[in-house]
Amino acid sequence: MVVHFLTIDESLAQGRFIGPARLIHEAAQLLPELKRLLPYKDEWRNWIDLIEGHGAIIPMLRWRVPTNLLQSLWDRHDRNSPRGTPTDASVSRDLETLGKFHYAKSAWSWESTLADSLHPLDDPKDGIEKFIEIPSQAPWHPEIYAPAPIKRKDAENITYDHQNCIPLFRQWQALALAELALAGPRTLGGLRREELKNKWPSLVDGKDEWGNEANLSGFDKHLAALEALSWNAAYRQRALVLAKKAHPDLGLFQGLGRGKNQTGEFIIRGADRTALILAEELVAKEALHRYAVNEDALLAAANWLGWRARWKDESGHHKVARAYALLMREAIELNISLGRTLNDSLKRMDDGKGLVERYFPVWRDRVRSELHSWINGLAPDFLQFPAQCLPVFTGSHTVQFLDWLEAGGLFAAHMSVSAIEGFGRRADDDAEVGVAVHVSSLAAWVEHVCNEALGPNWTGGNALYVKLEGCWGKASCAPIKTAFTTYALPRAANFQDKVNAILAVTPSTQAEWIARDARLTWAIRNEGLHRGLFKFQRREMHDAACILLRTAMGIWLTTQIP
Repeated sequence: MVVHFLTIDESLAQGRFIGPARLIHEAAQLLPELKRLLPYKDEWRNWIDLIEGHGAIIPMLRWRVPTNLLQSLWDRHDRNSPRGTPTDASVSRDLETLGKFHYAKSAWSWESTLADSLHPLDDPKDGIEKFIEIPSQAPWHPEIYAPAPIKRKDAENITYDHQNCIPLFRQWQALALAELALAGPRTLGGLRREELKNKWPSLVDGKDEWGNEANLSGFDKHLAALEALSWNAAYRQRALVLAKKAHPDLGLFQGLGRGKNQTGEFIIRGADRTALILAEELVAKEALHRYAVNEDALLAAANWLGWRARWKDESGHHKVARAYALLMREAIELNISLGRTLNDSLKRMDDGKGLVERYFPVWRDRVRSELHSWINGLAPDFLQFPAQCLPVFTGSHTVQFLDWLEAGGLFAAHMSVSAIEGFGRRADDDAEVGVAVHVSSLAAWVEHVCNEALGPNWTGGNALYVKLEGCWGKASCAPIKTAFTTYALPRAANFQDKVNAILAVTPSTQAEWIARDARLTWAIRNEGLHRGLFKFQRREMHDAACILLRTAMGIWLTTQIP
């Protein structure tokens, strides 16, 4: 039997409603020094009375269950008959209402027909509204969170239920609580100048306490925008449901991919994607309309959040800074959902571009730049032999190659090359494993490059060596095919023996060199897929990454450049 239909550590609707214990916990996650001060769960009232009584942080609403109803719930839980007079009809109706609320609250987050409705705390009806208090209409007083006395089993045994009235906050209010914790006087271990001056009267006057005022004015100023962000975060998940209801024939939620069996990555595209974008726009507009926020106010809030993030970052409170930055990003993404571009949003902010790049560097641009650097560095390798069977790999080819990779969704190299560089700068054993994992990923990526180059109509076979030969279909590539057989792998040898056998034959032409790299690619791919590359040093893995990238570059040159 359920007694508490909401709890003090509740977190509902993407942080739109969080209980007091959860609020304190979230603040402590942002500010680790708070963890030493954390109360036990049932001691939450000490904190909430203090902040709400002073008007520093006010809950968005309260959930209150009358004592007589709570007593009935405990009686049912304890399997006792109701105490005193029989349960009247109104109590029975209230118990039924609480049961419906419990179902609606749970079902709201499921993938069900309720997912496109408002959360029952946002749209209380059918009797639920009687359990909700609005703080502006029922201001705080010292007894507002007083626990309810409950008789348990024996009439002499009374316990106190501390969850009869639960204040509910927003996730972002944990930031305000962290700000309060950072404010106030600070001393150097409690050392006092007055004590020292009593001993040394000639000590010059000075400070022994430094104070920071709690700056919560921004939360008040941008309250409507923060509420719009909370609404959008909670209800953006409805967009898929709304889009599916508006266009049930589009086949949303179906996995689409390449291949004869239609297996692969989850993709929403075409008309499906258009419907989803329109649904997200509806949710974003509803969020702004509900709280009377225009775009200027939204971006002003984003700007404030970004500068607060920067201030906290420079003060050394990095987790608090990150929380501000995440809210800034949510504000910008909400504006983009209205049909605006990222650049348009940033131009309307004070140093918006700088703030976003500081906390959310564009991943694709960054890793593309790193991959661009690698490819440019490897391009001269193709010129080491006088006889050329492939076109010269130029700087413009580098850009075309990257564009071709992105058009085909071949982002694995972007991630792997970036990770190999990052792990390569570390000296720990985990870095050895990290490099090996990403070289294996890069080897599998080369086969994806083969698949993209050969196209969907390729029927020559699924083995990688067959696909590599298929990429050399031009007459100018005939020497590469011939040389490829020269570097045949010994069958019974282990991986190192295979590599040694390939390297024992020194190439004298570009065709032989390309064929050798292709054979090594095949060997690296098979070893990485079937056994792993963990026993090799990072220097060897770096060489392997270069071989794999050169093979992909060669595939692209032979199949895409006339």
